[in-house]
Amino acid sequence: MALSGGGDWSPLSRAVDAARIRAGRFEPGDWSDLACRARQEAVDIEAWERRRHSRTVRLWIAHLEVQAAALDAADAHFRLAGNLRQVHHRTGRQPELSAVDEPARCLVATGERRRLDADYPRHALACRADREPYGPFERAHVAGYVAALIAGRARLLARHGAPALAPPGPAPPLAYWRVRHRVLFLAGPGEAPLRAAELAATIVDGAGQALALIAGLEADDGRPSPADGHWIHPAADLGPFRAVALWDDYDAAEHDPGEPAALAAVLGRAVREVGATFAQERTSARRDAAPRKI
Repeated sequence: MALSGGGDWSPLSRAVDAARIRAGRFEPGDWSDLACRARQEAVDIEAWERRRHSRTVRLWIAHLEVQAAALDAADAHFRLAGNLRQVHHRTGRQPELSAVDEPARCLVATGERRRLDADYPRHALACRADREPYGPFERAHVAGYVAALIAGRARLLARHGAPALAPPGPAPPLAYWRVRHRVLFLAGPGEAPLRAAELAATIVDGAGQALALIAGLEADDGRPSPADGHWIHPAADLGPFRAVALWDDYDAAEHDPGEPAALAAVLGRAVREVGATFAQERTSARRDAAPRKI
């Protein structure tokens, strides 16, 4: 199938032309639901085409799988489905471009079990008796993951091998959990595997090594309308905010997809974002819990 703008015969090119024709069939004073939907679809696609600027680019979906050790389901949710171990695009954390399911228990091989055990921050265990939200236990996890991101950045920038890391202490009694991410991104011809690998590598283990595995990679070239069968351009389903986020990310990655220095910059930004997000949420929670003056 041709890529966006790749030829007049491609479904995406036909979708652009068809959206313009459908919107033009309605009178300016027609505010029926059908007319409004047609006009909005055309507006979204025109905005997409302006950002594309004749570049041959396609929308992709990366399916990632991430595993981690945890004490229980609540611990697994915090470590895998909260603000830690999330995908970071070139423009930083973009929640509207990724979705993650709830953690599920899983079985792991012996070698991977040792790796996941080592990934669990030992200093969090000393606080596990007090797991108050935003308390010492969660702060220890955040500090551990920030340190892991710093180690990942150092590995990418090291000229003489990876930095030395202290061996972990005895493994605590842990279970193993898995989540799946669905991540949106744009890529030009031949770039999708590089871009997916880069996004996966923004989730790291305690040693700073890539933790996410690419379980699947698929292009999204739109879909047929259930109403009349016309081909719906992906931009019409994405909406304006996600479309802008996708193009901002692609513009930042267009000339160096998969480059270690670029990934190191992403991890450096993630260090700041992870710590700042936790601090902001803790401040907000305290403000909400404070007694109100009447």
